[in-house]
Amino acid sequence: MAHLPHVPDISTYSRLFLQNDVWWPAVAEIAQSHGLPTEQLQRCPTGSAIVYRCAGRILKLFAPFWPEESERERLGLSRCAALEIPVPMLYGEGQYQGWDYLILEELPGISLGEVWADLAVPQQRALLTQAADIMQALHGLTVPHDSALEPAWSDFVQQQMQHFAAQQQAKGLSDAWLRPLVHELRTHAPSLLETRPVLLHSDLTEDHFLVQEHNGHWQITGLIDFGDLMQGHFLYEFGAPLVFYTRGKPALRRHFLQQYGLPLNRQTEDQLFAALLLHRFVNIPWYLEHLCPPDIQDVKALKHFFCGLNESSQQ
Repeated sequence: MAHLPHVPDISTYSRLFLQNDVWWPAVAEIAQSHGLPTEQLQRCPTGSAIVYRCAGRILKLFAPFWPEESERERLGLSRCAALEIPVPMLYGEGQYQGWDYLILEELPGISLGEVWADLAVPQQRALLTQAADIMQALHGLTVPHDSALEPAWSDFVQQQMQHFAAQQQAKGLSDAWLRPLVHELRTHAPSLLETRPVLLHSDLTEDHFLVQEHNGHWQITGLIDFGDLMQGHFLYEFGAPLVFYTRGKPALRRHFLQQYGLPLNRQTEDQLFAALLLHRFVNIPWYLEHLCPPDIQDVKALKHFFCGLNESSQQ
């Protein structure tokens, strides 16, 4: 029997994550037990799980640090099968040396991130219209009573507010940025507790929408990766799209929000920014270094870059 490596902590897992020779023997054994041809195994080095594609299937091996991810994936696949947009079918599941794994359908298409930057604005608008429709349909699904969706939204908000400063400081954010950001969070996050929680994918990045081209037009043809499924305020869902699709583009952002049905006013802007700051994957220092132009020097400018609804922060 092949053996998975000993991973006593997340830093060890991160160090080994991209080393295919570490994972391949165990993955090959799992694939073989499900009748998949091991010679077709191909590593997909994204996300937090160990993922391989093979003969029209996706094999996902979940690190034991995050047992809830496989539970959420199963729940998301079953719930979101009701959407008009395709989601993967679940073909097999099990455990291997204490690590959960799932075998999923490999949907056709490529990730939206592979083409997004090269698309003309009208095509980006069309894709964001589709994304808004998908989000509305997802948020209209009944939220199940399932422990995989814990914690409750109110508890999640309190936890994120409590730990925001320490988490961002650990990532390298200075006190000059922290103080006004904490003020923004304390001022506007409580209003996000006033609406009934909905079902959230919560990680609609450029990797998780699949697209295909037909007659010169790109369309969203699949939605994948439900390991971060949760319940919460519908604005929380906008965190990833605001960062990956509409940053620095208020006109495109207004179109996206209007298609979802949101009012274009100051309250929406404030709440969107608070929801972004609450996101479990928010990394302000990384955004400032890799995504923002050099003239983003204060929280007002940062807020406008990601959530502003006017062409100028002065309007």
